[in-house]
Amino acid sequence: MISAHRQETKQRIAAALLKLIQDKAFKTVTVADILRMAKISRGTFYRYYLDKYDLLDQYEDQLISEMTAIFEKYPKPDLTKLPAKSDVDAFYVMMMFIYQHRRSIRTLVNCPETALLAKMRHLIGEKLVIGSPLSIPNNQAESLRLPPQLARALIVENVVTILNYWLNQMPMVSPTAAYATFLHSRLLSPLDLATILTGSTQVTAGHEQNEVRLE
Repeated sequence: MISAHRQETKQRIAAALLKLIQDKAFKTVTVADILRMAKISRGTFYRYYLDKYDLLDQYEDQLISEMTAIFEKYPKPDLTKLPAKSDVDAFYVMMMFIYQHRRSIRTLVNCPETALLAKMRHLIGEKLVIGSPLSIPNNQAESLRLPPQLARALIVENVVTILNYWLNQMPMVSPTAAYATFLHSRLLSPLDLATILTGSTQVTAGHEQNEVRLE
């Protein structure tokens, strides 16, 4: 079991790294920078980490471990039977966790050297629940032929894309609102999305024309 002192020290070191990469690129951050920011000795740093890359990797793994624990405690969402409201399933609770740690997670997912988003993608893929097969008429089944692995990858990518978009919204909406958007997105086909995009483009073009006339 990790002692409270060790946990507090590691959190302080991680917080120092996050603060530094909010202000400059990770590749320019040095261990000396982290030592100054965290107010620790070089020996303390190397007691826990091999280098700054190991620190980054361990902090990402800590976040993923906490997200994994959520999926072990709460019901896993069945993507074929999602509720129409924000029931307390593991995905909703994970969004609450992400919101609570939004500054840290946003900093990491926007850092080119981190692998947090890839680790989240792997976690979601592992914990994804697909319900019993739907009854599809034979004439439609022919047109729906797709390798299961590709179908799963597309679903996971959809979830990760929504999470990434939500994280980078300014201001970031509440987990309840983001989860409602996620539920709604599950009902939309590519044609629906194209229609929304086309409508948005037309509205933007209309505004631009009005601005020209006003000039």
